[in-house]
Amino acid sequence: MHIVLFRIFMLCLTFGFVTPDTKSLDDRIFALKTAPRDNDLIIVNMEFFEECILSSPRNYSFVLLVGTKGASCDHCKPAIAALSNVARQWNRLHPNSLEIFFGFVDFMYNLELVRLLQVKTAPFVLFFGRHASIGDCDRTSHPQIVATPALIAAWISKVSDINIEAAVSRDFSILLPIACVLLFCAVLKKFAWLRNTKFIASLCLTFICSMCSGLMWVVINSMPFVALQDGKVVYFYPENRAQFGCECLLIVLFYAMISGGLIFLTTKCSKFRKNTFMYSIRVLVGVGVAVLGFNQMAEYYTLKAGYLPFHFSFL
Repeated sequence: MHIVLFRIFMLCLTFGFVTPDTKSLDDRIFALKTAPRDNDLIIVNMEFFEECILSSPRNYSFVLLVGTKGASCDHCKPAIAALSNVARQWNRLHPNSLEIFFGFVDFMYNLELVRLLQVKTAPFVLFFGRHASIGDCDRTSHPQIVATPALIAAWISKVSDINIEAAVSRDFSILLPIACVLLFCAVLKKFAWLRNTKFIASLCLTFICSMCSGLMWVVINSMPFVALQDGKVVYFYPENRAQFGCECLLIVLFYAMISGGLIFLTTKCSKFRKNTFMYSIRVLVGVGVAVLGFNQMAEYYTLKAGYLPFHFSFL
């Protein structure tokens, strides 16, 4: 009788108090998010592969490129560049997404893992779905596919049912002839506004504010204007390492408020010194705009860094 009661008690403990290991999945996701990266690709070794790619439960997919950065593989460099392009574009459009990850394993230093994957050529791309194992993962080593960003993105989209895109570089070559034509017209005095000092000063100030806002970085890295995350429009990149196009416009606006307020103070207020009321109003407007722009810049800094650069805020 005591033995039966003891067994019933143990069964109750087993089914009532033992819960699934939910921390293991959280640990894997944390490892994926904090893993060292090179060109937006997670550096994978045998230990990481067993812990984050083979283990279950797994609610994410993983794209793994087998290659090397050594001189022994001429086709590996374009393949690494292609998958890095796709991974970078995915991270831009889907910041902090846990749906799919991209990694790279150097076969020169991970021969045991390469044997486990049964890979005999390089570069080689493997796709591990949420429930895929080594035996049933999708594979491709087609030279044109693995070395072309658009083609490897299309292949991943096909095998994963996830919309994967490749980044496309912008071409601003048309700006050079336009600038030459405008400069030529300015020399010939065809357009009077091109020789207006206020217009040139405003143009230079706009250019400086645009460059200071990170516009060049956004253009070089083909960052989107905004992003869609979990059905919501994201205007700010949640980390301080990157920014969207919308953020550039906001920073330009803040710079314009600061510089515009100071310019207004120095050029428009002095004319009304004899009229105390109008002079005071204009001074308040100029100071208010400049201070508001500076404060909003500090608020933006807080969104990116997580703390204010000073101990109080005006808003």
